[in-house]
Amino acid sequence: MSMSPPDHLPLPITTDGSDEFAYLTMRGRHPQMLQKVIDANPNYPETIREELTYLQQSLQGNVPLSMLNLYPSPPPDYIDWATAFYARRSAYGKEGRLMWWDIDWFFAETYLFRLIIEAVRWWELGSDPFAPMKQEELDSRDLWTLLDSALQLPGGAYDRLPELLRLATFGNRIDQSYQASVDQGTTANAADLLVDDSETTREHLLQAQLEAFPQPQQGVAHIICDNAGTELAMDLALTDALLTGFSDVVILHVKYHPTFVSDATAFDVRNTITQAVGGNHGGSTFPAVFGMGRRLQEALSGGRLRLAPHLFWNSSRYLWEMPEILQRVFDDAQITILKGDANYRRALGDAAWHPATPFEEIVSYFPCPLLALRTLKSTPIVGLPPDAAQRLDSEDREWRTNAQRGVVQFSR
Repeated sequence: MSMSPPDHLPLPITTDGSDEFAYLTMRGRHPQMLQKVIDANPNYPETIREELTYLQQSLQGNVPLSMLNLYPSPPPDYIDWATAFYARRSAYGKEGRLMWWDIDWFFAETYLFRLIIEAVRWWELGSDPFAPMKQEELDSRDLWTLLDSALQLPGGAYDRLPELLRLATFGNRIDQSYQASVDQGTTANAADLLVDDSETTREHLLQAQLEAFPQPQQGVAHIICDNAGTELAMDLALTDALLTGFSDVVILHVKYHPTFVSDATAFDVRNTITQAVGGNHGGSTFPAVFGMGRRLQEALSGGRLRLAPHLFWNSSRYLWEMPEILQRVFDDAQITILKGDANYRRALGDAAWHPATPFEEIVSYFPCPLLALRTLKSTPIVGLPPDAAQRLDSEDREWRTNAQRGVVQFSR
C-alpha cells in the first residue's frame, strides 16, 4: 500500500521572500556555492565552466528555469524530473515560465543540484564536482580524532548508543554547503538538543531484540544518510554499534549521484571505510578507527552492511511519495534513522508546521519506526514542547537556521 501525505499538510515553503532564509539561500548562498565549485575544479574544460557560470548567473538574475536536456540521450531520471518540472510550471508558472525566486524551495534546491550534475556531464564523465571539498574534510585530523573518541566511549553497544545518536546528530553540523553550520563545530551543550529521544530509541531496539528471542538480532536497521565527511564518520560509528549489539543488517541509503555539495554517495561510504583502515588520518594513528574500518569492511563483504543508492534521494519528491517498490524495503524493519536537515524537510513536506505539532503525528505514514537526527538549518520544526518556539524566538532570532540546535525525535 502506498503511503499517504500527512493530514492538514501546510503549503510548502517557497523562494518568493515569504521565508527569508529560503529566499537568501537561492539568491546568495547557492551562487556562492557554484563559485566554490568552479574554483575547486580548475581542470574542468571551458565548456563545463561556462555552463556552471551560466547557472550561477541564472540564479542571481532570476532567469526562467529550463528542463533537463534530452541530448545526447535522456538520462534515467528524465521522466521523474519532467513530471515535477511541468507540475511546478502549472502551479507557479507565470506566462508559461518557472522562476527561481517564485517556486517551492525543496524543488528549487534539488533541481539546482541536478542541473549542476548535467552541467558537469556526470552521467558521461563520472566526475564528482564536490570531490575536492569532500576530500579536504577527509584529510583533516579533526574528523579522525572525533571518530576515535566516539569509538572509545565506555561500555558496550547498549551503553554507548545514546551518545552515538547525539554525535551523529551534531556531526550533521559539518555541512560543506553551509559555512555557518560548519562554524558551529561538533561540540554541543545539553541545551542545544531541543528534543532527545535517545533513551526511548535504545529501549525500542532492546525490545525488538527481546521479541526476536530465542534468535536475537534478527532485524534490519536503515540509515538514510546525509553528508559525507564528519557526519558520515559518526554514522559509521553508529552503524558499527548497531551491527555489534542490535541488528543483523544495516542498510545505508545514499544519493545516486553527488548533490548538496557533501551528501554521501556509495563511493563516499566505501572511500571513508578504506581511509579508516589505511588513511593518513592527519598524520596520526588511531587503532580504534582501524578496528572499526576492518569490521565494516568485513560486514560489507559479508552482506551485513549494505549500500543502497537510489535516485529517489536525489529527487524533489517528499518522503510519502516514495515509489512503492522502494517503500517495501522498509516494511518490518527494526528502525529507520533519517539523517540531516534536507531529509527532515522531505519527511515534513518542507512546510512550516506549528512547532508543537507532534512529530509522530506527521510521520505516522512511514511503514516502520522512524528516528530523525537533525541539526536545524531551515525553518521547518515540529515536536517541540509548548511555548518552546516562542521562548527560542526571544532568545535567538536565527535559532531555526544557524545549526546550533538539534533534535533526536523518535516515532513508533
